[in-house]
Amino acid sequence: MAFVYRKTPKGLVEIETRAHRLAPRLRGALILVDGRKSDSELATLILADPQAVLANLLTDGYIEVAATL
Repeated sequence: MAFVYRKTPKGLVEIETRAHRLAPRLRGALILVDGRKSDSELATLILADPQAVLANLLTDGYIEVAATL
């Protein structure tokens, strides 16, 4: 099962203001989340441990599941 993620309001604020000071690899991944790419597509763009990065963003409330494929 594949997932499509989108930024939450918290994620959008982080992109605009850097309020939460995400680590560069997490911020870079957050920028890539657009509500259209599946997790497998994102995995090809996120270089270091994409599943862990997406899980971290999801757990911390920066992204949410928009769709299940």
